Amino acid sequence: MKIAQIGFVAFAMMIWTVNTIAQVSGGTAYYFAANGRDANNCTSRATACQTIARAQGITYAPGSSINFRGGDNFTGCWVLTPTNVASGGD
Repeated sequence: MKIAQIGFVAFAMMIWTVNTIAQVSGGTAYYFAANGRDANNCTSRATACQTIARAQGITYAPGSSINFRGGDNFTGCWVLTPTNVASGGD
């Protein structure tokens, strides 16, 4: 389990870096942090959401970015599916 957490944190840090440098226009940026709240709208660092379950429940439009704060731990399994990426992943 410890290895999986380390790998996921590295993945999360990669997502944060890539989206900060080359964010695609036209979509919404979603933010997740260990100190966030799932009642938030997730659309800014100040209104970050907290859990993988909340990330799974959002429907992402083309061009959206999903940002996990580097150094935080997120528990769970997250899968992008046709339900939350209805466009097929543009």
